[in-house]
Amino acid sequence: MSLVVNGHARTRVRRPTLLLVAGLLVALSGCSSGPELSTTPGTQQVARERIDLPNRATQRGGESVATEDFDIVTVFWGTNRRSGSPSANSRPTFVAQNAKTLSLGFAHVTIPRVDRERGSIQRPWRIASVQLEREDPKKHFTIGDLKVLDTSSFITTSDAILSRSKRFKDEAFIFIHGYNTGFDDAIYRTAQIAFDLEFDGVPYLFSWPSNGSLTGYLHDKDAADSSRRQLLEFVRLVSDRTQAKRIHLIAHSMGTRLLTEALREVRPSDSTKSLPKIHQIVLAAPDIDVNVFEELADAIKRAGMGVTLYASSNDKALLTSKKAALGRVRAGDVPPEGPIVITGIDTIDISDAGFETLWGLNHTTFAERSLLTDLHVLLKSGTHPPDKRMPIYKRVDRPAGGAYWRYVKN
Repeated sequence: MSLVVNGHARTRVRRPTLLLVAGLLVALSGCSSGPELSTTPGTQQVARERIDLPNRATQRGGESVATEDFDIVTVFWGTNRRSGSPSANSRPTFVAQNAKTLSLGFAHVTIPRVDRERGSIQRPWRIASVQLEREDPKKHFTIGDLKVLDTSSFITTSDAILSRSKRFKDEAFIFIHGYNTGFDDAIYRTAQIAFDLEFDGVPYLFSWPSNGSLTGYLHDKDAADSSRRQLLEFVRLVSDRTQAKRIHLIAHSMGTRLLTEALREVRPSDSTKSLPKIHQIVLAAPDIDVNVFEELADAIKRAGMGVTLYASSNDKALLTSKKAALGRVRAGDVPPEGPIVITGIDTIDISDAGFETLWGLNHTTFAERSLLTDLHVLLKSGTHPPDKRMPIYKRVDRPAGGAYWRYVKN
């Protein structure tokens, strides 16, 4: 099967094709053996030959490079993290402190082509802080190149990739990660989402200064709350200055708190002027008090063409958050009476999705295989409500009024 990411076709190895999945929907840098490529994103044709790099990812241009062993996806990022000390290979790093200013750049992420399932991110085995094996782009997600760009270069290079988009013509998404997520991990997740959605527009990431630690919940809560201005600045930059015609916002966990609070700062009279390109808004396991979410609902709905909320009763991180909030239910939780229901927002209970877990937290469901298909169709078609795009969703009408949708196993 050929697919397109960052504007170029390539052939997958041992990957389920979207055509097969569609049948379920019913209606619906190193050295290389080849020629040298520019290190400026978006200026060079894709390389088709094998690149043999046993321990380091290629430092290539901003287009997707197809090899026999791995693919490369370019992620454009904005962050308000403070710069750290350069890594061992002189790559810029960013730490869990708020710089109060926005930095921009791109990263080339390698994705192994074999022995990988949709939704997964393979990294070298670790015990605590001890890494037990070397990075290998044939086996692991790796960052082969990461550069800081000025605003003009950031716009120019991302637009160059956007101009070659076909499947998601002139579209982009902005991913806002959640709790317990370091800068590199956020880049890996953004690349994984783009690759598995077969998204050939531009994937953008906003990374706020999460501590990347299971014990850092309170730190992350404060860090998210103090990042609203920079997130809104980044969203407006992508909306106002790039050539993207449709922009989707995908937020996860505590990142939904950051996104929704930032959207509340957009005045109702200005929303259509300042964010006219926002299309689908996806809130995955939102770590927001239900009462606060109800207050934010109008601002969220006003910002986009459609809003989808994925909730689960199995999300252990949200249970931890609920305990920290003295039992107050989170918007991403599913209590016995059912998930939150708000007119104009599609809530989907995915408790029975049967997904794999990360760190035992059941907290990356939105990126797992069955829901990646739904995300693909949602972003591609904008179809609402959920049961009109996915037959695995069943509408549930609540006695008090309103409805939500539930994932039903086949």
